[in-house]
Amino acid sequence: MKQLDWQNLLEKLSQASDEDAVEAAKLLSQQYHEQSILSLIQFARSKQPPHRRELALYALAWMHNPQFVDTFIQILGDLSEVENVRGQAAEALGMLFDQNSGQIYYHKAESALLEHVSDLSPVVRFWCCYGLGNMRSHRAVEQLKAIQAQDHVLCPGWWYVSKEAEDALARIVGQGNNDPTLANLATFAEEDRVLAELGMSDYTAMLEQED
Repeated sequence: MKQLDWQNLLEKLSQASDEDAVEAAKLLSQQYHEQSILSLIQFARSKQPPHRRELALYALAWMHNPQFVDTFIQILGDLSEVENVRGQAAEALGMLFDQNSGQIYYHKAESALLEHVSDLSPVVRFWCCYGLGNMRSHRAVEQLKAIQAQDHVLCPGWWYVSKEAEDALARIVGQGNNDPTLANLATFAEEDRVLAELGMSDYTAMLEQED
């Protein structure tokens, strides 16, 4: 898309109806040029309404780019952030990898999800369970078993955290499908392709330099 096109999409993400904002987020997830991505990251960390920032994270998640790990971890770990935005960040982390990854990004994402799977928010716990299951995290098995046995709190709009922990355990041992969002894990070849298109840019570092 031309530069003007993604700028218009970003404006829709901010100002359009909820339905049009969702469509804008889907289109923005297909934009791999640097300025569009930087703008999405800035949007996700801005003072925009929470449900619009969730959409920005959604768009970034569907790019399947491990370079976004630090951004997602920062938002997940921000206890002043609303729970749905933090939950979206947890979901985004879980969409990046599977258990065969030897990359440092995988371990950073896994460690963040393990830290917050016991969060006070059931939304955050639910999506951390999802993320750990989608990543096939064997380090998470004991915590997920405990959550399955004890955490019978409902995640608004979904189901019990204990049920999501059960589903996550099934995915880790190779049973069941990937989950309610039908998120497709990127293959390593696809990750390499995206990273090559992006020139291996570290967008979080870029934003910190701009600040």
